[in-house]
Amino acid sequence: MLKETDFKSLMRRIMQPGRYLGTELNVSKKSFEQSSLRICLIYPDLYEVGCSNLSLRILYGLLDGIDGVFVDRAFLPDTDLACILRQDGIPLWGLSSRRDLAEFDILGFTVQHELTCSNIVHILKLSGIEPLARKRTSEGPLILAGGPSIVNPEPLSGIFDMFHIGESEDVLPQIIKTVQEHRPDNKAAVKACRSLSGVYDPALYDYKFNGPVIQSVSPSDPVRRTLVKDLDSAFVNLHDIVPYTSIVHDRAILEIQRGCDFGCRFCLAGYIYRPRRERSISKLLSTAEDMLASTGWEELSLSSLSSLCHSGIAELIDGLSPISREQRITLSLPSLRVSESSLPLLKKMGGLKKTGITLVPEAGSETIRRFINKKVTDEELFKTVALASDQGWQNLKLYFMIGFVPESDEDVTAIAAFCREALAIGRRKHGRRFNLSISVAHFVPKPHTPFQWEPFENIDSLQAKIQLLRSRLSRDIRFSYHDFAASRLEAVLARGDRRLSEVIVRAAELGACMDSWSSQFNPSAWDQAFSDCGIDQEWFLRPRGKDEILPWDTVDTGVTKDYLWQEREDAYRFEETPSCAEQCRNCGVGCGDGC
Repeated sequence: MLKETDFKSLMRRIMQPGRYLGTELNVSKKSFEQSSLRICLIYPDLYEVGCSNLSLRILYGLLDGIDGVFVDRAFLPDTDLACILRQDGIPLWGLSSRRDLAEFDILGFTVQHELTCSNIVHILKLSGIEPLARKRTSEGPLILAGGPSIVNPEPLSGIFDMFHIGESEDVLPQIIKTVQEHRPDNKAAVKACRSLSGVYDPALYDYKFNGPVIQSVSPSDPVRRTLVKDLDSAFVNLHDIVPYTSIVHDRAILEIQRGCDFGCRFCLAGYIYRPRRERSISKLLSTAEDMLASTGWEELSLSSLSSLCHSGIAELIDGLSPISREQRITLSLPSLRVSESSLPLLKKMGGLKKTGITLVPEAGSETIRRFINKKVTDEELFKTVALASDQGWQNLKLYFMIGFVPESDEDVTAIAAFCREALAIGRRKHGRRFNLSISVAHFVPKPHTPFQWEPFENIDSLQAKIQLLRSRLSRDIRFSYHDFAASRLEAVLARGDRRLSEVIVRAAELGACMDSWSSQFNPSAWDQAFSDCGIDQEWFLRPRGKDEILPWDTVDTGVTKDYLWQEREDAYRFEETPSCAEQCRNCGVGCGDGC
């Protein structure tokens, strides 16, 4: 346990000590010593990123409500504190208990994206815990992971004792109870948890390789991901922890629904969170009032993959408008899915406080939008920009993606033409007070999507496209794009197999850390790690065959492989698939009559 005098000494030696105080508003007051099971929830990135994560907020409140369970949080320390911990031999601790992470019974990681893999290794090493599961004893903390990125758990299968695939609110209390009954024998606990929904034990699966090719996997039965069927009865944390310092999403988050009906073919979330489920308006209004009262936040975000698709969104905005005006609460929406029906809703929001507005066209040409099944036209997008401008929005952000297989130079320059028109629309209303920024990402093929068989475009080609786009953009448009090498690494880790666990650990040993931060990303460490482990990165970037055994075939998200392949074929015919709300397409999830 970290002594108070040592803690104060550490805090005087670092920047932003507010990240590590652990005494924020609404932190649990339970006793570590008097609890029968101690869990530390870990977000493998900096405090300001992890505190913004909705999953961490939900699970913290859920676990804190279980009798006999003590819950704490930990995050990746920034480089200044991490350096001191290594030099002085001080183990990483849980924020509020200041107990060494090795003293907890369970360390539960949420893995939101692939570029946090090396951070996981650093957190374990800073805690004095061996990162490779095969080298750990059966005692010590049980290392558990969940989150969207572990729908392909195999790249991390050599690091974690156990995974939970899917939404965990309903299953986590059962996992906790089972682990309690078998502590401190982790192997027995994991074996007992195998019968629970969504639990993936990597030790259960035997992969046979012929060189880099997966020849067979046994057992062949995949683990089915879990989901919360009724969001109204699902746990909501009404008492979010309120940080002392600014965080990335410094606001109350009102989750209004899960899932998305539209079926964009590149989108992992759109497939693994099927079907779309809504919270009722009465539940949302009461939740919003309670959350704002218990936290004092001055912004409320209506969070989901496609917020304007909630069947009661107009009624919800009407219900929240008095709260927004009376309490001077900013009501914000995440990136918007544009349609004709969404335009009146922007007008309805016209009288509320505003931050910026974000639209996600994904592609500049309607040809590529048909390929990816982004069913929105230039006309609809420009109408939305005009209406938002008329209603007072002066800051617009647009997200695009490049690197799809059939993409041409004309498709890339269409992004610039689209942006010039959007800027002109806004400036006709606001003049130079209207600001436009665009962000361009590189397409990364993800498992369990129709594009899981696609290649990742080579970096030289991506660089040429970025230079072409830059040459066509006005200087008045703020332009940013993702790091090429980081996107490439993300593609490798997203579709990798269990051989990558050794690579991840080796890369961390060579200095890889905070790979999603451009200022910290160290591609040479990864290149060296792959070389040291004798693994060719290009193998994971190539196109995959229809009948090839994929590393993630041991996970069943509900959407069948046949359906995904059919969607891929429709993409190359540039055919659009109707949304789930319009027509059930028999994807396998079982949410409609056709399924």
